[in-house]
Amino acid sequence: DNGKEEEEEEKEDAREGSLRKRVRRRRSSVSRLVSPPPPSSSAAAAATTTQHRPPNLSFLSNHAHALKELSLENLLADLPSSSTPKPRILICAPSNAATDELLERILTDGFRDFRGGLYRPSVIRVGSEEAPLSASVRLVWTEEMINRYLEMSKEEWAMARMEQENVIRRCDMHLRSLLARHVAAVQEAQLAACQELSHDSDISNASSTSNSAPTTIASLEGTGKTVNAASAVTQGKATTVQDEASPVDAVPYHTPHLQASNLAAVAADVAAGLVHQFEVRQRAAAERDRLDSVSGRFRPGAAVHFRARLVRDDLELSFINDAEMVFSTLSSCGRHIFSKLRRGFSTVLIDEAAQASEIAALQPLIYGCQNLVLVGDPQQLPATILSSRAKELMLERSLFERLQAAGCPVKMLTVQYRMHPMIRQFPSEHFYENQLIDGESILKMPPAHFYAADLLKPYVVYDVTEGHESTFLRSRVNEAEAQMAVGLCLELAGFLARQTELFRAGKIRQEPRLVTVGIVTPYRAQRNRIRNILAEVPAAALAPLTQIQPIKVETVDSFQGKQLDVLVLSTVRSSNSNSNGNGNGNGSSNNVGAGERGMGERKPGAGEKGGVGFLSDSRRMNVAITRAKQALWILGSFNALRQNATWAELINDARKRMCVVRDANAQELCPEWIKWRKGQRLIGEEVWIRMTTGV
Repeated sequence: DNGKEEEEEEKEDAREGSLRKRVRRRRSSVSRLVSPPPPSSSAAAAATTTQHRPPNLSFLSNHAHALKELSLENLLADLPSSSTPKPRILICAPSNAATDELLERILTDGFRDFRGGLYRPSVIRVGSEEAPLSASVRLVWTEEMINRYLEMSKEEWAMARMEQENVIRRCDMHLRSLLARHVAAVQEAQLAACQELSHDSDISNASSTSNSAPTTIASLEGTGKTVNAASAVTQGKATTVQDEASPVDAVPYHTPHLQASNLAAVAADVAAGLVHQFEVRQRAAAERDRLDSVSGRFRPGAAVHFRARLVRDDLELSFINDAEMVFSTLSSCGRHIFSKLRRGFSTVLIDEAAQASEIAALQPLIYGCQNLVLVGDPQQLPATILSSRAKELMLERSLFERLQAAGCPVKMLTVQYRMHPMIRQFPSEHFYENQLIDGESILKMPPAHFYAADLLKPYVVYDVTEGHESTFLRSRVNEAEAQMAVGLCLELAGFLARQTELFRAGKIRQEPRLVTVGIVTPYRAQRNRIRNILAEVPAAALAPLTQIQPIKVETVDSFQGKQLDVLVLSTVRSSNSNSNGNGNGNGSSNNVGAGERGMGERKPGAGEKGGVGFLSDSRRMNVAITRAKQALWILGSFNALRQNATWAELINDARKRMCVVRDANAQELCPEWIKWRKGQRLIGEEVWIRMTTGV
């Protein structure tokens, strides 16, 4: 008897072991879908309602206490380690202009996430107080943000802190709600697993019923009734399941799979909600900490004990640590604040990398860089190196060019999304082996309204034959080109104003689109002269061009990386050169701005008369003619420009395409200029009469 009992126990243990394997497979399947904690004891008990001996479900209840231990605090503690942190990207450029150009586009346009939704990452601009930042960039500039904290009144501070506390409380409520939903989903997953496990046990019981089917059939035959054996087995199975199934077990076989599918969607939704609420809570907590750091300003004796310098450093460090994208010039990457960062930057992106010296490009790589992206154009301006000896030692070579020469893979971006096809044609053929193609947005862009005017076509080269080149403080001025540049701006403004009036009167269907306008020139003295002329023009006359931003007047070198709708390029050089050092006779109008970095200008010599000087650098030319989006108007003396092969090709190309205007001057071609100058003379005469007559 004892031997039989031991044999029965061994068989039972083997059966339980087989069931354990099946249950383990079911559990693994469910956990992959919803990642639940182990089943609760109540769910496990539901599977024991059959009259047969249940399988060993101890593994389902071994960790049942885990559900009870789930809490908001534990969940918050686990989230950072269980979720992948967002990448930290350091974005740099050689100049403030290039850095801010990229940052402004991100602030304006944002990004698209994998679902197509708008995504705006947290960004920070790091830079010195002398940096010439735009209004939009100043909103995320660390110095400006710090000043807002330090200039708060006590009432503003208290209101801001209360708002962050409210945000934290709301997030806690949402997190608890999501936690409850998470627990309910886990319990449902456990119940589904137990139902399927119970069904497997019922199948085993049905098998034992089939073994007794022949006896049943034999007894039926004894009564003279004919019964099909398969039918008897089927009826026996059905009876067994129907009679012995509990309410929990009476679930169709495929239901647990459907529930698991639904639970996967619920789990994904809950996980996304948890991550979002946790991030919002983290941001609010960080903001509360910043407010607490400046609370010392409102305590007694703050004038003595409050250390503003330390608070400024702590606030800046907090901003940089919390930002997803940090924007800085290459030189600012060497600031001491970067050495204190809690977490470095795994990815570094350097824009205009071909314009940065190799030494400058190495600075941002010391903060944990694992992925480096260099974006630049070797066909455009290199680093500004004034020393001839340094150039001989190749110190103006960029890291981009060194890596390219070393065989590192370089991806050429051939689809351009900026220039009108007529503007794109020459640089593509001459500098990029005709590889540039227009993006879909360029091809679908409707023609600008001002193309209807004779002077304002997409691409025009004006031969300013009457221009006279003058020198002033090692720079150059051409008064005729300066007047022609302003004259074209006045013509564009007048045309848009008339079109707007026609639209408001109902005579045209579409209102003219606003445009951004700029004037670039290689020489600082010419830039200053154009700025002075624009300053004399009444604001109303240029109003249609300044709705988005003021007219920008810059040197070519400082404009690399930027873009505008309409651009006027004044080349300045003329075959009629006057090197008397007195400028154009306008006195202080040609003063070169102090403190500006050199643009490669050098003192003109007698041998340069009628030449193009440093305009002969084709890379500077490439920058100048690829900044415009809708229209590019080039001003220059053909006789002077033809002395350079590249400029000669541009002129010949423009002639073939019939994009040339000969003998251009503002007094004959620009009615708006004539109107303004006439009004200016009348005002001058009226003022002179009043001064001389006393009336």
